[in-house]
Amino acid sequence: MIIGRGDSVLPLHPLEDDAWRSDYMLSDDSDKEFRGLLETMGEALDQHDSRIVRVRATLDQLLDERKDYVLRINKLKSAVASHKRLPPEILSQIFTHCSTSCLSLWSETTATCSEAIPLAPLQRLPVPPMSVCSRWRQIATKSRHLWNSLAIAYPSYDTSIQPWTEKTDDLTALARTIISRGTRCITVRVNGPHKYVLPEEVEPLRKLIIPFSQQLTHISLTCTMHHLYDFLRSSSPSFPVLEALIIRSEEKPVPFYDTNDNFDTNDNFALTMFGNCPNLRSFRVDQLYLNFFTTLAGPSFHLPWAQLTQLLLTSTWVPATTAHSILSLCTSLKSCWLSLLWLDEEINDLNFPLPIMTHPHLRALTISSTDEFRSPSVAARLLESLVLPSLQKFTIIDEEIEETLSSFISFISRSGCTLRVFSALSANLPPTIVAFLLEFLPALEDLAIPKATISEPMLMRIAQGVLLPKLTHVECTINCSPRSLEAFMDAVERTKAKRTRTRARRLRFATVRYPAGRHFRAPRWPQVNQAFNELAKKLQGEGRLIFLKD
Repeated sequence: MIIGRGDSVLPLHPLEDDAWRSDYMLSDDSDKEFRGLLETMGEALDQHDSRIVRVRATLDQLLDERKDYVLRINKLKSAVASHKRLPPEILSQIFTHCSTSCLSLWSETTATCSEAIPLAPLQRLPVPPMSVCSRWRQIATKSRHLWNSLAIAYPSYDTSIQPWTEKTDDLTALARTIISRGTRCITVRVNGPHKYVLPEEVEPLRKLIIPFSQQLTHISLTCTMHHLYDFLRSSSPSFPVLEALIIRSEEKPVPFYDTNDNFDTNDNFALTMFGNCPNLRSFRVDQLYLNFFTTLAGPSFHLPWAQLTQLLLTSTWVPATTAHSILSLCTSLKSCWLSLLWLDEEINDLNFPLPIMTHPHLRALTISSTDEFRSPSVAARLLESLVLPSLQKFTIIDEEIEETLSSFISFISRSGCTLRVFSALSANLPPTIVAFLLEFLPALEDLAIPKATISEPMLMRIAQGVLLPKLTHVECTINCSPRSLEAFMDAVERTKAKRTRTRARRLRFATVRYPAGRHFRAPRWPQVNQAFNELAKKLQGEGRLIFLKD
């Protein structure tokens, strides 16, 4: 037997396997042989260590050379990379998919003007391609769609304007740089005290809106009403491509008590800021006090009302007379949202109905009203004056809809329209009224009455295809019984329509609710509920959705 590797071959002494034990005593001759062998083995070990050092040095050299090869290969790959030959137009499109849809600039807090506003330099903005190389940065800078949308939020200010200005000048300058790159949609929010207006030389709306009026297509402004009023009466530029305008107050008016005695608009100033907007089609007003909106609805507010196709008064509560006056100006409307309330001074006008008004193009109408249990309802007063022959979608948000129902029926009959979408989102309608409505609106495709109950007989008629044969979307409540849930499942699948040979569409989306807790007393409820879950799973595979909620 030999030990060692390569050129170092040392024979194994016959006694080596046993002599290492502590109870084994070597003879004098063997001891001498072992000592000679030990010396020889030490020399062999030194030779091996030397070889290992040389091999390690060679390995380290090879590894360093490999790193150089990898680095050179990566550089060569970059040199011949196919994306370097892409034209700027293609790179610009790729950048669009790598970046956020809207750039946002804001302070960490809007509590006080004394707190810092951290601003990122342009190369650190959320546009990743700008940090790759100078060529990509140049292309990104010239790619307008990367800068298409911008949202800016300013911190709160108070009477100490100087500190606020020092903190926000950089924000305004950065925003202007971005807008100059082609921003078309801008959202600006300025927080501040309700009774104080910024001096014109530091006011940001003028600096961000007016110089870029020629390119902006969508503008959304949120600030105090004093600030907004001061801005609207500024010198009027031209907005040749403006399509949508949103005006929102950061103050939240409460229905019935939504006048602001501290806000006076009787100064006879013309609000001409948005008077020259030849392409304006959408106007939305949020959370304005009535006395301010009355100013906007009057002759002092210059706006091309006649060309609007969409008008949204959300949480801006107005009486029926004001809503009627606004509608009379908007002769091209296709979609409208109105928030209505009663005023005490209108009670005396009930004997004088509003003039009949026809809107031939209006297709979608939403009325949100809060009547404080008054009769007739403010929604009814407005509906009695309208004729909408093209109306297809009607939504009412009113807990006292029963007061409006007769006026709604007369309104639909008078208009001669065919409703395809009907929503009563807040009303708890009795089953008899629900049954009447479903018979009265046979062409419905979308029905949303989440708080109203559809009775079992009505569900069976829907299942047969006799009632609402075009219905594809529904949200409602059912009686808390297994039979009602079974009838609802039949309605979803139109299972009875095959027997009557009626051509009826199957529902694609349905949400049904039931009174919480009561179903547990029904003996067959677990089995029927399991059948519902199995049907929901089956329909999901077909791209159809049904939900059961309490």
